[in-house]
Amino acid sequence: MTLFATAVDAWFTSQTSGLVFGLSGALLGTLGGVFGIVGIRRIPRTVGMKILIGLFVLSGCSATVGLFALLGANQPYHVWYPFLMFGAVGMFVIGICGIAWKRAYRQLEQRQLDSKLLRDEWPKEGQC
Repeated sequence: MTLFATAVDAWFTSQTSGLVFGLSGALLGTLGGVFGIVGIRRIPRTVGMKILIGLFVLSGCSATVGLFALLGANQPYHVWYPFLMFGAVGMFVIGICGIAWKRAYRQLEQRQLDSKLLRDEWPKEGQC
């Protein structure tokens, strides 16, 4: 096993790697910001958690490809590093967001239950 492969047997060039993974990172960061802002209030719980699970699985696949490129296929740094970085950072961030979203969904449901309880138990006109 060697960590320094030649550019001849690389899956893609360094320039392609920088362009594709740079644009992908910008897109994923923007989508993450949108999901973070809009997610809890506008996306139903089942849909939101399915999105997070899907993104977590995609991050895991990216990390797996990165590990394969590093250990199995002897690819150069510009090939395995972006895959591994996307996967590791994605799994960490999405895991933390999943915990935060679960807590936020629980709080939202509790507020909805409290408001329903308040409406149902509020004395009707003439019952005071």
